[in-house]
Order: sequence, then structure tokens, then C-alpha cells
Amino acid sequence: MTKYGEHAPKTRFLVFIPACNEELVIRDVIRSVQKTEYPSSLIDIFVIADNCTDQTRARALAQGARVIETKSLPGEPVGKPHAIKKVLTAHPEFYEDYDMLTIFDADNVVGARFFAEVNSQYLDQGKPAAIQGYLGCKNKAGLVAFYYYHSYTLTNRFFQLTRYRLGINCSVGGTGLAFCLKALARVGGWRANTLTEDMEMQLLFTRNGERILWNHYAKIYDEKPTTASTAFKQRTRWSQGHWYVSLRNAGPLIGAFFRRRIPFKELISSFFYMFSMPLSVQIPLLAVMAVLTIALRQFQPLVFLGLDNWSWLHNGLLFLTFLYTLFGLFFVADYMDNQEKPRFSSLCWVVASYITLYPLTLVSQVLGFFRHGNQRIWVKTDHGITVTPETDQNESQNVLNVLFEEEPQERKQNVV
Repeated sequence: MTKYGEHAPKTRFLVFIPACNEELVIRDVIRSVQKTEYPSSLIDIFVIADNCTDQTRARALAQGARVIETKSLPGEPVGKPHAIKKVLTAHPEFYEDYDMLTIFDADNVVGARFFAEVNSQYLDQGKPAAIQGYLGCKNKAGLVAFYYYHSYTLTNRFFQLTRYRLGINCSVGGTGLAFCLKALARVGGWRANTLTEDMEMQLLFTRNGERILWNHYAKIYDEKPTTASTAFKQRTRWSQGHWYVSLRNAGPLIGAFFRRRIPFKELISSFFYMFSMPLSVQIPLLAVMAVLTIALRQFQPLVFLGLDNWSWLHNGLLFLTFLYTLFGLFFVADYMDNQEKPRFSSLCWVVASYITLYPLTLVSQVLGFFRHGNQRIWVKTDHGITVTPETDQNESQNVLNVLFEEEPQERKQNVV
């Protein structure tokens, strides 16, 4: 697993919670940070109330957080990355007053040992530029939310943890991450301005030779969309940002390799990640073409693709590999990380959610490519499992208690 020794609390954490009209959920994320197993004297919580017109500010103050309000001028870009940049620009003292900047979304619940684990890894492994925490799911009921749960469960163990073990920079998520403020200053401060500020900062650090580590024990729980329309809007925004950042970082990354700032494996890993979206479109299309070619051998329109001689064995191996990833690896990850045993019902949910949502994902990626030039319009993700303003405080506490109780409490022994 992620290997590092346990260290006494020493790291000073600056916590940013960007929020635009998040009065329904802001209380829980603040309370979860306050309940973590880390000295409160080493954590300062700032809610960035960005263009808020509701009670976000009042609710955050009532919960004991500090609030910094940001406003956008007419025609000015809006959204999370711009709000963070405004605050850091206005408060240069933060770079000296704190060791790490940690960012959470307003709908998150932070795991009990998040700061303790990040502190230990940060001190034990040479104070890396960034540490990404385990991205858990706050909800998985319904086809849409389960599709996200399936994807993140696979990604956490078989993408992020694998890259960490290989000594390759991990991907930065939009939440549950901690930046070393000195490293942030080394690359010129907060420079992310796109719809995927997380990926933008990841590639900025990477091409400057900085390290980004993964922490499998520092967990946060993120609310996932519950409707197809919400998921489509979110994934289209991600795709727009992903394409934009990828196309503009390809050259600088190659340059960083030739200047010997990054090793070859880092270059290859980054390029696979940057241009992974076209593969997700190409693979199913090739599979469909292969099946059609075999079924319609008497016709020759697909000969130029080299698919006319594919045997059933080749297609069978391709299909088995697909099933192994979709089901086998997921059940392994779900059991090892979430203590969920393989069930027939889970199998059904995987199939149903994949059939339902994967076409939507493909469309959003294609649409994102054609829209990638527009990085100024931030589309907020609607909440599907929020409490209401009238919800009793004890009722909202149940969400925190359930997640804290379900989170594995055994301290890592630094073994697989």
C-alpha cells in the first residue's frame, strides 16, 4: 500500500472550501473537517463564498469556519479555479503561514484520518509538491451514482495506487488534495484557469519536475450525480477542460523530457492520461466493427481496417479482457477498499449502469472536444442527496457518523 512511517502532527493545513450557493451542504463538510483526528490548532478552515446569493456565508460562520467572499465582475470568468486564485493573490501571507493547502468541495465529507495520514506521508517522503487522497463516494444508489462508484473504485486502486507504486506522478482530483505551498510558489503560484483546474495543476507540477503522491488512507467522500442530465453536464465540463489542458501541455511536456526534468516513464504516463478519452471512444467502435466484419464476411467495406481476418478467438480474448476489467478488477477493489463482497446484485448494477451511462460518457467526450475552446463558463453540478435548510442538525450528523463508522479504522501496517 502507500508506505510511510507515522509522524506526530506538525504540518499546518490551510483548508479551502470553494462554495457557490451551497447552504444545503456546507455545514457537513466543515463539521467533518472539525471532527478529524488532527489538532484543530494546525487547521484553519476558509470557506470561499464565491458569488453567493444564499445563506452559505452565514451557515459557514455559524459552524466556526472563516469566510472569504469573492465577486466576479461582468464578463469576468467565474468558477472554482478563479475564486481560489483571487484569494491566494489577495493573501500572499498564506504561503508563509501554512505548509499545505487542502481543497475540498462543499458537498464532501472528510475522512477521520485525512490530515493525520497526509501529515505523515508529507513529512516521511520529502515534502512532495502534492498529495492526492482517496476519492470515495458519498452515495451509490441508482444507476448514475453507481456508475461513478464503479469508476472511482477501479481508478483509486488500479490506476492511482499503481502509478504511485511505479514512482509515477498520480492524477490530481478536484477535491481531497493537498498542495505544498512552497512548491506552489516555486511554479509561480496558482495558475489554473480552466474548467479542469486539477489536471492543469497536475501537469504544471509534472513538467516542472515536482512529485505528486497518492494516499490510499486519506479518504474523502464526494457526492455523485443522481440523474443522467446532471452527469452529462458534469462530464461535458470535464471533457472541455481535459481536451484544452491536454492539447496545450503536450509540447511543454516533451520539452520537459528533453531538458531532463522528467523521466521517460513520466512522459509516457502523462500522455496516456492526457489522451485517454479518444481511446474510450475508439475501443468500443473497433469492437463493434470487428463483430460486424465477422458477421458480414461476404462484404468487404471494412477490409482496409484490417479487421476482416479477425478470428473468434481474437474477439473472445478482447471480450474477456473487457470483462476482466469491468467486473473482475472492480470486485477486487470493492472488496479490498470498501469491504464489499462480490454479489450477483452488484454484477447486475455494473452491467445496467454501464449500458445506460457509457454512451452518455462517449457523447460528452466528443462534445467536450468541439467545445474545448470555451473555458469561461463554469457549469455547477446540482445536488441530489442534500438536506434542506430545515433539516435538524442531528439528522445531518447521521451522514457523518455512518461514513466515519464505515471507514476502515485499522491503522496501516504499510503492507499490501
